[in-house]
Amino acid sequence: MIPTNFVVRGSPIPPNVPHAISGSLPTWKDVIGYMSREPSMMAAMQNGYPRFFIHRSIIKLSKICGKHLGAIGERSLVFPSLNAARLCQESMIAQSTMQGSPLPVRLAQISITGDGHLIAADNVSSTPSDSAPVILYLALYPADALHVAKDFWRECGMGISSRMAQYSLSLLSTKAINGLDVEPNHLESSWQVDGVDPCFKSAQGKIAKRAIRSRISELLRHGRPATSTDVNWDDVFLYPTGMCAIWNAYDVTSKARPSAKSACFGFLYSCTIHLLKKNSSGCHFFGYGSSDDLDELESILKEELAAAPSNPGVFALFTEIPSNPLLRSPDLPRLRALADKYDIPIVLDDTIGNFVNMDVLSYADILVTSLTKLFSGAANVMGGSLVVNPAGRYHQNFKQQLNASFQDTYFDEDAICMEHNSRDFASRVSVIDSNAEAVCDLIRSRSMMVGVPSAGIKEVCYPKWTTREQYDHCRTQLNGEYVGGFGGLCSVIFTNAPACRAFYDTLDFWKGPTLGTNFTLITAYTVVGHYGELEWAAKYGVAENLVRISVGMEEQSGLLRRVAFALKAAEEASA
Repeated sequence: MIPTNFVVRGSPIPPNVPHAISGSLPTWKDVIGYMSREPSMMAAMQNGYPRFFIHRSIIKLSKICGKHLGAIGERSLVFPSLNAARLCQESMIAQSTMQGSPLPVRLAQISITGDGHLIAADNVSSTPSDSAPVILYLALYPADALHVAKDFWRECGMGISSRMAQYSLSLLSTKAINGLDVEPNHLESSWQVDGVDPCFKSAQGKIAKRAIRSRISELLRHGRPATSTDVNWDDVFLYPTGMCAIWNAYDVTSKARPSAKSACFGFLYSCTIHLLKKNSSGCHFFGYGSSDDLDELESILKEELAAAPSNPGVFALFTEIPSNPLLRSPDLPRLRALADKYDIPIVLDDTIGNFVNMDVLSYADILVTSLTKLFSGAANVMGGSLVVNPAGRYHQNFKQQLNASFQDTYFDEDAICMEHNSRDFASRVSVIDSNAEAVCDLIRSRSMMVGVPSAGIKEVCYPKWTTREQYDHCRTQLNGEYVGGFGGLCSVIFTNAPACRAFYDTLDFWKGPTLGTNFTLITAYTVVGHYGELEWAAKYGVAENLVRISVGMEEQSGLLRRVAFALKAAEEASA
């Protein structure tokens, strides 16, 4: 049976949205085909999550720029700033050097003038043309090193957005694209702004960014009377992606102790884990996020402090609440006490918990959030935020560093879209919380958690049951009553592959990467996020037979009917 909400494999999700941020993987077989790069599946892929799947408009722009630079046997990644391009260059050279052969990676600059001409310069230190509305920076590398380039694109989130690429293409003259195969819709853009630097300094963009920063600061107050230690709008920094915000949190915290390691507490989002392990001096990984892990972390800190009293050996502690995909919440009060004792900042990712449901800023020195997810909800724009806690001991130091180094690379049209999408954020959270709790109650009622083995469901990971005490400690309260819900995300772990695949294939919802969408979205998370390390992930409870459900705003009774139908299919497959 083909679900009524079936979207052809590889097609954008949401359908017919030019800047959609997901791609359809409607069957488990499609997921495996995509991750194993099966030729017919790769040919079918028209869209995907932007850090994993480079948008076609960006690829087209890269090819045009490469032609004008005379690139032969090279590919390129396009960035909105010289700093991002240099970081890509440094990362690619460092990674390839560790593998035994440093790559030749060069930088170049392209200016697109107001009359649609390209001005190419290999000397990236040259002063850009003041009349150029778009200035792009390219990292050019050998064509066979695409996999190394994509590692940086995926894990640091600094590349240009599809909207910025579309705008750049729309400016090109006929001469600039002569002889190149450019789709007509790539030459159209809704972004029409006069003046210098419309990409990052337009009047509309400034208003949108200020509104987003103010909205976040207000949400973090949770209705309490204002105090001198509340987050102000200028404590909030915006980035083009959530991973870019995390990278900047890593960058600012690591500078104080460049020889130290990070500490990753809990099984975090896959790209966060990889970023921390690859950079600096490495990472202490505590994948269970348990009390035993806390004991081990403290033991390591004691030993390293005894060996070098001026340097505890850890520059920052990174964690999530709750974690992705197991929805586990760390013991934040104990982590905070440990961090204070050993003078270590905490970087906390609250993307899944979100600004409405969780009141966690007091435990964090830096709060990072992927605005791409529920803050936007529409799955048509990327964005990230970094908040420096004004009440934290590192506030002045971190804020000074960020103000000194910050470069706005959040394309104005993306910011305007994000601001518009997020206006009803709080009301959407309420609907999604209610729907998700009903869905999770239903699935749990047919699981081994309550003694029902027939559906082959081992566990439903959801904050209502998963580390509930630690989650409740950070749930938003008003007048002593909980007003924060349990969020819109859950993961269902199956005891056997047939039940898991039947459930996934039969679920009548869109299927693809990302979460926090206004519509229900299903992901084979472990296969997508850890395809090359399945056994390692399984050691920490992240099973291959795991289906992650991001519940949306659909009518609740219809949601439950579709889930019940998929549960029946899982039961039949498990029999």
